[in-house]
Amino acid sequence: MMAGGMLAKHFHDHENYARAKEVALACGETVLGIADSMNAGLATHHIGGVLRWYRQIGLREDAERVRVLLERRAKAVIGEMKLRRIEVPIDRERIERGIAERLDEPHPFVALYRLSEWCLPSPQGIKKLLNDGGFIAHRILPTEIIGHMGLPVGIIGTNDEDEERYIVMRVAEQMNFNAMVFLSGVDDWKRKFELGGLPDTPNIFGCSLIPADRVSLYREGMSAFDAEDYVKCIHVLVPQVENSLRELLKFLGVSETKNDDEGAFELKNMKDVLHEPRVREALDEKLWSFLNALYADKHGINLRNFVAHGIAPVEDFNRINAGLVVQSVVLLSAIRTEALHVPEDEAPRKDS
Repeated sequence: MMAGGMLAKHFHDHENYARAKEVALACGETVLGIADSMNAGLATHHIGGVLRWYRQIGLREDAERVRVLLERRAKAVIGEMKLRRIEVPIDRERIERGIAERLDEPHPFVALYRLSEWCLPSPQGIKKLLNDGGFIAHRILPTEIIGHMGLPVGIIGTNDEDEERYIVMRVAEQMNFNAMVFLSGVDDWKRKFELGGLPDTPNIFGCSLIPADRVSLYREGMSAFDAEDYVKCIHVLVPQVENSLRELLKFLGVSETKNDDEGAFELKNMKDVLHEPRVREALDEKLWSFLNALYADKHGINLRNFVAHGIAPVEDFNRINAGLVVQSVVLLSAIRTEALHVPEDEAPRKDS
């Protein structure tokens, strides 16, 4: 289990391919036999190692057989995982005071934007905690992010090179908490301005990133959120956010297309757009980090890919995720050619 892969690679690197395959199969099949008696979590770990050996040596048919076995055993992983609850003290008065301060603005859209921006996690604040020793587990043990199939969808190592992935994971965790604050603030915002709903916010769709022929779709998605139809809200708004980010490329003078493997042209997807250097440079760091963790990074929530590829289970279409999508729409709506006056917020952020 420890040396099989290294020994097989040694023979493969020295072009003794027959011996490499013999060693890989002998060790691999032994490990698969041992894994039969293990629980699903340990079994998938070791079966995954055998899969890497077989792929490395070029045993394609055997690798496919092992992959099917791996997927079958992984289905039980989620059921074996333990639920841990941690109580976190919340200063409710401070949160309510912070919400009130952000909503202390006569223009409904500006107030909604101030609330949305205040609820953004700070990647710099998380990085400071990392450097100050606030988090230490990631420096001792690697972290596996388990997907809905019970298999790892992201792996964060213990070295400094994986710090950015770890920050993405922490940003996503904080987003889920901050979303509750945002949703509470939206309720207060509705009471204060007495509008029919979010789509009735004056000038919210007068944004450079929302083409005129897309406004009706944005209205449908925002109305669905008000109606607590979170399935419709997420399915309608996520593709529109992706289209708006491509509009941002045009705004910055960057091409919207890329070439596929055949040399044909196709539109860039959300991850392509977010990782364009000009886009990352143009967007505020907190906003870019929020969009990346919410929609495109497998170490975060990765909502766009889960929805677009039919991976998201029904429980993912909830108020928290819908609220995060609405928050992203509000933040992107502030990007426009004309000036939008947003008063400078001098209040210190205790969570940054």
